[in-house]
Amino acid sequence: ILEMEISGIRKYQIFEIQEMQYGGYDKVGYTQRDLYNFCHRHKQGTIAAGDAQTVIRHLRERERRDADFFFRSFTDDQGHLVGLFWCDTQCLLDYAAFGDVIVFDSTYKTNWYNLPLVPFVGVNYHRSTIIFGCEIIAHENIESYVWLLRTFSEANIQKHPVSVIIDGQLAMQRAIRLVWPNSSHRLCTWHIEQNVVHNIYNDEVKDEFIFFSFMIVAP
Repeated sequence: ILEMEISGIRKYQIFEIQEMQYGGYDKVGYTQRDLYNFCHRHKQGTIAAGDAQTVIRHLRERERRDADFFFRSFTDDQGHLVGLFWCDTQCLLDYAAFGDVIVFDSTYKTNWYNLPLVPFVGVNYHRSTIIFGCEIIAHENIESYVWLLRTFSEANIQKHPVSVIIDGQLAMQRAIRLVWPNSSHRLCTWHIEQNVVHNIYNDEVKDEFIFFSFMIVAP
């Protein structure tokens, strides 16, 4: 399994190959979900063993060259890297000026390890997207998000945002209430639209909702 994954074969294709090799789904001995979980656990171990130290060394070098560069790492009981946050001087300056409203979600998983990338994003006076900081996390749970928000606050001298826009992840909501109790949090319009599209089967209602959503966010 690991050799095929390293070769770039996708997980569902690996499972299909195993089915053909063993003569059927019932003879493989595990499910497709078991295969995904196995690959995920292996990648976590690989990160902790090698790549994690490479990344941390790189970030420490950035910190040495830039006095305002900030990063923190978070490990579990076995010493595996489960969280990594960083931001540079420009991120800190932008947050000080435009950090009243921030957006963050964990839907970006395009990296090699399929770990959520959680960017803190805002908008400047020119309506251009700006980055306040980034984190990679291994687990989308309350503990990880609480650590993330507290670390972000530490980097920004405990300045809390006025409003936070999120994707509706329940652990995120609970972490915000714990760490930023005075910050209001709202759901991202795009995620609401996706829920409407997938759960409402009346085309007229869907079209009206999307139209009014556009009118609200349009300049």
